[in-house]
Amino acid sequence: MFVAGEEAGGDLAAAMALMARDRQFPPLAGQILLSPMLDACQGTASLRRSHAGPATCRWAAGWRHYLLDGGGTDHPYAIPGQARRLAGLPPALVLTAADDPLRDEALANRQRLGEAGVPAGACELDGWTG
Repeated sequence: MFVAGEEAGGDLAAAMALMARDRQFPPLAGQILLSPMLDACQGTASLRRSHAGPATCRWAAGWRHYLLDGGGTDHPYAIPGQARRLAGLPPALVLTAADDPLRDEALANRQRLGEAGVPAGACELDGWTG
């Protein structure tokens, strides 16, 4: 079984991979993260370049709705991009694009996974052509 998700769904898929590893069930063959929204800090250059606007941008609103009162922000299941223990996770494929506002956090997550010994690849598309 694979877990997969796009943007906020990518956050949930990454959290499910952490939970499956910690609970040792269900066994996962991999995780597919499409433009995953993994960093509630929202301080990446790719997000700033997207001209998404100030704290009212859709990703900031998404984090506010997801985290509600801000509780749980230190728990890796809430924000997998800040998880400290990544070893033992299933292989990951991270998909992003050159013009993706979430590109930098997606690629940083792929790098962190690789540094933890998790087989992780990334595919960066040229951009959206409509």
